[in-house]
Amino acid sequence: MNLVVNEGVDKSENVIPKVYRLGSVKKIRGVEGGTPWLFDFSDHYSLFDWGKMPDELALKGNSLALMSLAIYDYLENCKSWELPDNLPSYMNSNPLINSCLEWLKKNGLKTHLKGAWNDKGPIDLKENKEWEKLEVEEPLYLDFAPFKVQKPKWNSNLSVWDYSSFKNPKLEGMVPLEVVFRFGLPEGSSFRKRLKNKAYLEELLKGLPQSQSKAFMEDLYQGKYEKKLWDFPIIEFSTKWEPEDRFLNYEEAQKISGLSDGEWAAFIEWNSLVAVQLRSFFKEMDLILWDGKCEWGMENGPGPFIGQRNFVLVDSLGPDELRLTYKGVPLSKEILRVFYRKTKWAHYVSLAKEEARLKGMKDWKDHFYKSNFPVNPEPPSLMEEQKTVYSMIYQSLSNYVCEKVYKKEPFSKALTLGSLIKDIERMDSK
Repeated sequence: MNLVVNEGVDKSENVIPKVYRLGSVKKIRGVEGGTPWLFDFSDHYSLFDWGKMPDELALKGNSLALMSLAIYDYLENCKSWELPDNLPSYMNSNPLINSCLEWLKKNGLKTHLKGAWNDKGPIDLKENKEWEKLEVEEPLYLDFAPFKVQKPKWNSNLSVWDYSSFKNPKLEGMVPLEVVFRFGLPEGSSFRKRLKNKAYLEELLKGLPQSQSKAFMEDLYQGKYEKKLWDFPIIEFSTKWEPEDRFLNYEEAQKISGLSDGEWAAFIEWNSLVAVQLRSFFKEMDLILWDGKCEWGMENGPGPFIGQRNFVLVDSLGPDELRLTYKGVPLSKEILRVFYRKTKWAHYVSLAKEEARLKGMKDWKDHFYKSNFPVNPEPPSLMEEQKTVYSMIYQSLSNYVCEKVYKKEPFSKALTLGSLIKDIERMDSK
């Protein structure tokens, strides 16, 4: 995100703070030392590390806000964490996982989201409160507790990112990693690119019983899990603050995170539990969760292990972070990726990234603009029908999640999932 100073005047300037940071698809509003801090989601979308794409999807921002809030409220509720029947057997017998799970059963998962706001102030949506204040076509914000953002520095002499500032064992703030959990190999999964790296794959699977990990790895090599699910989460780590997401082995991921050995072991199992919980959550709505991405803050508050920092779930969770399908049809940002992967623009974006990596360049996007590739450097736009259908994905999913958590469906014009996939299939057949 880029620092923004004084972005105009809000009509509700006495209630809603000005923009503090501007991201590709959402703004952060707040004032240092004050409250509230608010996420302001836009209707734009981003793909392939490009940033803001040219189109807007109606009500996408408010759909993401409400869906994220509902998921976070669910995860915060300690009653949600009755998981033993849903855990793979090897996880159920893991002492570290059981310690984490016992903590979650008593305390719930800590997140940084506090609630919803409109231009007049906070709205309490829990336990059927204040839903009459919610106008889904009006500005909507999420109140959150901010974490310190500390970014690595580019070492131009070595052409590497320097993460040495994260080595402080008491440091509080954002973990400089994106955590990806996987339950399968759907079409378009970037995991396919790393399957032939045996050392990397063995590290990901070392938490499994040895016989199971060997058999599973062999099945992966032979393509037996093509578009199929497995019973356990595989946890991967990629960089968060670099121009392009870079996947890391566990040793390098721990090194740049600054987490101790104990914190790192707990961090892996913490994410495994969240992954299993989310899979169970969506399964009850007949949705299949293939993979997802979480971001975390670390604080010195109470947690499951004495002397270790505790982890707090940050940012948001919705169709942009979770790959979901319903009756085999993608209902996530993946459906946008599928469309753009067919374009020449996406091909040259991929080529620019590869060339920048080989040349040790800091910014692949700058290289893309300067390379005179035979393509318009700006992303192509969607057709009107696509924008309508893709917008409905966000609204419909938000309705399903809110109904499960709050017993409310905020988007009155949203389709049922059955009707939605018919529209998607009809559009794709043209």
